[in-house]
Amino acid sequence: QLATFSRADSSVDLFRQSLDPALKMWNLNETGPTTSFGNNITAAQTFFDKRKSKVLFARKASPSTIWDTTTRKKLSEIPAYEGESNVSFNNDGSAVALAQGVFDVATGQQKLRFTGHAKTVEDISWSRDGQLVASGSSDSVRIWDLANGTLLHELSSKYGTVAAFSVDNKRVAVITQQGAVLFDIATGKQLAEYKSAEYRDEANGVWGIETIADGSRFRIGASNSMIEIDTLSAKVLRRVDKRPVYTGLSDCNQRI
Repeated sequence: QLATFSRADSSVDLFRQSLDPALKMWNLNETGPTTSFGNNITAAQTFFDKRKSKVLFARKASPSTIWDTTTRKKLSEIPAYEGESNVSFNNDGSAVALAQGVFDVATGQQKLRFTGHAKTVEDISWSRDGQLVASGSSDSVRIWDLANGTLLHELSSKYGTVAAFSVDNKRVAVITQQGAVLFDIATGKQLAEYKSAEYRDEANGVWGIETIADGSRFRIGASNSMIEIDTLSAKVLRRVDKRPVYTGLSDCNQRI
């Protein structure tokens, strides 16, 4: 299936045809959209959960709305979308996080507020079980316990904004411009630091980190290298240097 969304914008004229402001779900084995809804909803962006069963219409001037893509019914409303920050659903699609905090998808009720950041939260990362969430801004990365609504650790502002959790929730990896730093979640102490090769400047630094599908590895992606780290032992399993600037990383362990 494929999902497409176009914004309601009177200034846009594509080949003299106005865009249809709707979300459409397409089955690539059939002709024409199988599902269409959300007509005349103006939104800055759309965000899906991992199963593509929920979609959030992110709106800046009014509350954002969450919809069920199967029933095409609105589930809830949450606060307006702030800026260009990331929006992220947890693995089962029951909660969604944006700059203000974490919200229940079914009710729209706020479950956690991201407090203490001096700058706007730009990136959000979930643990595999949805119990931990990391909020990242240009001043700090904060690790939260969702069940208790408590802050576990605030990591130094010298690190980046993007994080990834190990499958056992014992470690969190945070990217830097030059690589990544691995922390112990229980103590907040630094366990190890990894650097990519030939770091030159900010434009040629690290662009992302992820935990692969089975949770066994962290994968750091940079403009000139890739490093894979065992999430349990914290050992480097492999690294590839002097590679192309743009490289796709699949969920399969053996494919880049």
